[in-house]
Amino acid sequence: FIDDFNQPRSGGRLHHATDIIAKKLTPVVAVVDSTVRYLVSPEASWGFAIYLEDSEGYQYNYLHLNNDTPGTDDGLGGEAYAYAPNISRGTVVKKGQLIGWVGDSGNAETVGAHLHFEMIDPNGTILNPYESLLAATPVAEINNPKPLTTTITIPKNYQLVKYATSPTVYLLANDIMSEI
Repeated sequence: FIDDFNQPRSGGRLHHATDIIAKKLTPVVAVVDSTVRYLVSPEASWGFAIYLEDSEGYQYNYLHLNNDTPGTDDGLGGEAYAYAPNISRGTVVKKGQLIGWVGDSGNAETVGAHLHFEMIDPNGTILNPYESLLAATPVAEINNPKPLTTTITIPKNYQLVKYATSPTVYLLANDIMSEI
C-alpha cells in the first residue's frame, strides 16, 4: 500500500483512506475492540462496508468487502461472502476478530481487490490511516510477544508489527492486519 490519503478521485472528491491491496477473500479483522455501528445491506454503490466505533468514539471504516462467490468475479456473493458470521449492526467485536473479507465490491469492481480503510476521530476529523502504519515497530524491536491464541503461518516477506498507540502485536499479511 501507499499513502494515497487525500489523492484526487473521480467527481472532484478526495480519497480519505488508505487502500490496502490484498487478494480477494483475505480475512479482514477489527483493529480495536469496538461495536459495529453501520453495515451496508444491500450492497451500495461503494460496495459492502462495515463501520466500527470504539469506546472513545473513534470510527474505523472498512469498504469494498467481497461481493463475489469464491473463485469468481460474479458479484453474486452477497452478505454471506462479505461479512463474517454473526456480524450485524450493534455487534460488539474484539480486536483481531474476523469481521469480513477483502473484495472489489461497489465502485472498486474495475480496480481490483483491496480494503479501503478509514479512520475518523470522535470530533469527526478524518485521520490518515497510513500514519498509523508508519508508526509500526519493526519485528526486531518487539521484546515480549504474547503467545499465539490461534495457529498461523507467517508468509515469507511479511512481518509482525506493533503500533506505538497499542500494546497489541499484529501480523501484516497480504497487507491486512490480524491480531496474534
